[in-house]
Amino acid sequence: MHRREVRSCQSCGWMDCWVVLLLQRRFSVKHIFLVSEGQTDFEVLKAIIEKVLGEKYGGCTITPLFPNNQPDEDHGGWGNLRNWCRRQANTLVVHQGKLTAAKLLGGVKAEGLSTSRPSGDRLTAALALHGDGNSRIVIQLDTDVAEEFSTANDLSKFSFPLTASNRETLGKIALDEWLGQHSLKNGSSMIYCLSTHATETFLLSMFSQEKVANSLGHTGCNLNYDDLPKPERLLLAFGYAGKNVGGVRKLKKEVDRYREYSKGFATNLAMARGNSKILDKFCDLL
Repeated sequence: MHRREVRSCQSCGWMDCWVVLLLQRRFSVKHIFLVSEGQTDFEVLKAIIEKVLGEKYGGCTITPLFPNNQPDEDHGGWGNLRNWCRRQANTLVVHQGKLTAAKLLGGVKAEGLSTSRPSGDRLTAALALHGDGNSRIVIQLDTDVAEEFSTANDLSKFSFPLTASNRETLGKIALDEWLGQHSLKNGSSMIYCLSTHATETFLLSMFSQEKVANSLGHTGCNLNYDDLPKPERLLLAFGYAGKNVGGVRKLKKEVDRYREYSKGFATNLAMARGNSKILDKFCDLL
């Protein structure tokens, strides 16, 4: 990306400032395509992305690739996300034109074209759809079940209990394997969001260190929220809506509720980033 030192208009001509603004506009990320484990995860990440890219570039569009509530798609969960990623890897194409991409993604109109969706590589299609080089794909995976989606060989490289860093590494290994050649896009047109233990950790990070420490019975306020297991238990204690499932209190995973919870990122993202290194890293990558 071309960069140029930004100087004040007092020390340079208005033309220099105009050129800088044009460069920033040209190289901004305008389109985010989101692959997440579920609809509630989508709402959390959408709020975070809108806040970060709103401040950086003045806004963006966010489109779900998976899950997307299409009748021919699996719906949520890490197992279905794995299967979806593998399907994209198995149908990978080197290049897709804009019209072909519109056909594949379905329901997206490009130059007057809207058709039923064939099966195919929707990751490449998403990046080709706008054809402006300013699109990114975000793939989210919770790592609370890293012991389930990781191979025995990969797990043998770490001691237990797994740390947040261990879980992040195992998540990356898993996504690299599921995505095949698509994983080469990671770090350029693709960003991994490996929430530890879950996206609920990001919601928890909007609460102060003092409040969380008091709830846990800790005296200090130097917690690493990414290493706190079962973040939903704390969220329930802080008033999040719950329900009884088999005698266990669980969060109500309702899209409207999570959309409302996630509005807090508009004002509390700075504190949240300070409480979660994983969240902070994700925001930096956007």
